[in-house]
Order: sequence, then structure tokens, then C-alpha cells
Amino acid sequence: MSNDPRRKKESNGFCGAIQALFQKAQEICNSDQLISSAEQLEELEQKACDLADQVQAVIIEERLQSSLDSEEARKREADLVANIPGKLKNNGLRDVVITLRCGVTVVVSVAYYVGIKKKHKKRGNGLYPGLVMLGIHDHCTPGLASEIAMTVSAMDSFEEAQANLSQRGIFLNVKTIQRIVYKWAQRTRLIQKAGTTG
Repeated sequence: MSNDPRRKKESNGFCGAIQALFQKAQEICNSDQLISSAEQLEELEQKACDLADQVQAVIIEERLQSSLDSEEARKREADLVANIPGKLKNNGLRDVVITLRCGVTVVVSVAYYVGIKKKHKKRGNGLYPGLVMLGIHDHCTPGLASEIAMTVSAMDSFEEAQANLSQRGIFLNVKTIQRIVYKWAQRTRLIQKAGTTG
């Protein structure tokens, strides 16, 4: 078991967050209020969904951070960086916001690498190897990226896709949706190509 004080503090925070959420769930279950209208039922559904999303976010954030901090992940990260053309420099840990499939966001701390030979650095030209290994691109989990791509394919326009996603609690602007879908399609084609040539 790790003796890292930061991990112990985060673990305590995780336990506290889970307990607070289960307390809210208990309060809802113990409520004496009866459901007597469609409006009240809709309100209860929304409360339950919001609570479930919060529980999901707390659990995924804790497990994701623990996995990124593991020795195995660091070794895989080092191997990935060593096999990328050009030299990369570790610029330390950065807090990164990631959106889950349900639309809720979590924050993880992960190593950020940049090319050391670039004279004219551009914003966003770095790399998060730890996230790449888990299929996380453009601050989205693989599940969310797939969900966005499927939604876009089912709609007549990116604007319609944006409206549909917003109704499900996933709030992204059109340009972000376009970027996610284009990059998702590129990765899918590369995977398919690798499969046919392998």
C-alpha cells in the first residue's frame, strides 16, 4: 500500500465525498413526501440522475487518478515517450479536466510533455502520454467521443447534434464537437488500417 501523503489525503477526500453522496441518497429514500403528480416524479428522477452522475464522477476520478499514479502506468508512459519521434521534456504535472460519457467532468493530475527542440511553441502542442494510453483525447473519455460521433452520424447537422447532446447534459460548442468527431474518425481509420495490415 502506498505511503504517499498526497494519495492518503486524496483517499480520505474520496471516502468523504462518497459518504456525503450516500447521505443524500438516504435522505431521498427516507423522505415522507409522496409522489402525487407528473411534475414531482420528474423532479425525483432528475434528483436521482444527478446523484448517480455525481457518484460516477467521484468513483471514476479516484480510480483514474490511482491508475495514472501507478508504477505500471509510469513505465508504460516512459515507453510511449521513448518511442515517439523527437525528444520530449516532462514539464511536470498538470490538472486536466475530462468530460465523462454522462456529461459530468472530473479533474486528474497527469504528466505533461513538450518537444524540447521547438523554437516557436504553440499552445496545445504538448502531450499527455498517460491519457493517450487510456484513449482519452480532447478532454473526453473514449465512451463520450464514441457517443458524440454516433450522435453526429444520426443527425443532419452538427448544430442538431449539439442540441441533442445538450438535452442529455453534454454541453459542447459546435467547433469542439467537430474537432472530436474528425479526430475520432482519424483514429478509427488508423486502427482499422492496422488491423488489415497486421
